[in-house]
Amino acid sequence: MPQVARGLEGVVAGTTALSFIDGRAGRLLYRGYDIRDLAQNATFEEVCFLLWYGRLPTRSELAALRDELATLRTLPPPLWSAVRSPEAWEWVPWTTLIGCAVVGIWIVRRIT
Repeated sequence: MPQVARGLEGVVAGTTALSFIDGRAGRLLYRGYDIRDLAQNATFEEVCFLLWYGRLPTRSELAALRDELATLRTLPPPLWSAVRSPEAWEWVPWTTLIGCAVVGIWIVRRIT
């Protein structure tokens, strides 16, 4: 009969080079950097680069990543029109619903 583990203490669910968690000591590391240090000293873009490439970026790499991410922050015109409509703001959850629907349609049209 197989042995059944009760609870998850001591059970390794998977391994990763991205992070390390020491729950007993209250530590979370991203690629060897303490999350507290990153939160105080690194930008969102620097942490993204660290997670993706395993090291902190150079100044030029950080600038390139910021530029690339900035281009992705622009809302597609159909979504912008939909969320600016008066109907979208009559009930705020509709704005979220409309936005998700428009983005879904926009993505499908771009990849097909």
